[in-house]
Amino acid sequence: MNASANASLQAPLFAAVLCLGSGAFFLALAVALRSGRRELKAFLLLFSSLALLVASNFALFSLAAARDPGGRAAMRVLMAANKFLSALSFLSIALVAQSLLDVPWKAAGGALASAAAAMAALASVMGTFRVDPLAPVGLFLALYGLVLLLRFRRRIAGAAAKAVLRRFFVLTAIFMPGFAYDLFSGSGVAGIPSLPLLLPIFAYYFAALSLGVIREALRALLRSEASIDAAARSGAAARSEGRELALDSLAEKTALSPREKEIARLVAKGLGNKQIAAALGISDRTVGNHIYAMFRKIGISSRFELLGILQG
Repeated sequence: MNASANASLQAPLFAAVLCLGSGAFFLALAVALRSGRRELKAFLLLFSSLALLVASNFALFSLAAARDPGGRAAMRVLMAANKFLSALSFLSIALVAQSLLDVPWKAAGGALASAAAAMAALASVMGTFRVDPLAPVGLFLALYGLVLLLRFRRRIAGAAAKAVLRRFFVLTAIFMPGFAYDLFSGSGVAGIPSLPLLLPIFAYYFAALSLGVIREALRALLRSEASIDAAARSGAAARSEGRELALDSLAEKTALSPREKEIARLVAKGLGNKQIAAALGISDRTVGNHIYAMFRKIGISSRFELLGILQG
């Protein structure tokens, strides 16, 4: 298969992966904003860097497939961008692990890992080496993250969080050989002619990660909605119970009759005179008389005062 034919087959793959990743990113962002969990920021950094890397790979792949000599300068710029995006992606794997596990050396480890990734990417772009410096450094950062996840996995609280952690660990470990191949075989000017034939490993990893993110984000959002509904029902029940206790105490102190107490309960629920009359099967005038007598006993002059007393 020639480069052009391979490019025509790979282009829809990149486009689909980017669409899938966009949806996953916004779902993950919604979960992060709703939960307020700071450790999700590192994951969003990983996700963003992978998305940019896939987009850059797509552009680089298309230029390489075109075999246009005039595009070699643009390809070198894109390859330089890829170096930094690759370094950021591997760095993010380490940062995600450190944030999730809250290791004691998180600040120092993050600073050292960031410096190593930046220097490796810069050296890879500026110099010519037999072995690309980014390859061993990037793999080390990814392995460091995996080792942390494996070593300190007991620090993760909750069965659901542990299940997500296991999936992320397994997925990243499966793709590690592909990362190594991509880093060692696709670097430097010599790698440019072979780019259309290389396996777009980061695109596949991003797609797999996006599917997992969509699944977990939707589950988290649904759980959040259910928790909000349950809390609202619980709060409403607690308020109703509190009003009932306050009404019992008020009726006892002011010697309200059973009918006056019943009407007071309906007034507290926000019903008007006509609604109360219909509910009790009495006339509007009778309801008004009961409310007047009730207000005199309690020493108030409006429904708002009654609500204020019952709500404390």
